[in-house]
Amino acid sequence: MDDTAEEDLLQQLRSLLIHHE
Repeated sequence: MDDTAEEDLLQQLRSLLIHHE
């Protein structure tokens, strides 16, 4: 898996958390 892909997933998770709050 590429590092960029991992960062993309992390950003998606953070976005979900931010929207959830």
